[in-house]
Amino acid sequence: MEWGKTDHEAAANTYESTWRIFSADGSMMENGLKVVIDQAKQSMNIDRPVAISDVADFNFVRDAQRELGIKAR
Repeated sequence: MEWGKTDHEAAANTYESTWRIFSADGSMMENGLKVVIDQAKQSMNIDRPVAISDVADFNFVRDAQRELGIKAR
């Protein structure tokens, strides 16, 4: 993974540990994203707080759900 400087094994492990936090409607529970952020912080030795809003914007998912008539979780 050249753009992220992540080797294939690390990328596969990350995917395997996180794919279950996504729902069929494309949304993600905020507490699930917090787990992903915490794991990434640990693996990258980041000590500072990282807010969900620093890495994610759920507005596009909510807009798509609204357009498709999908009730948000």
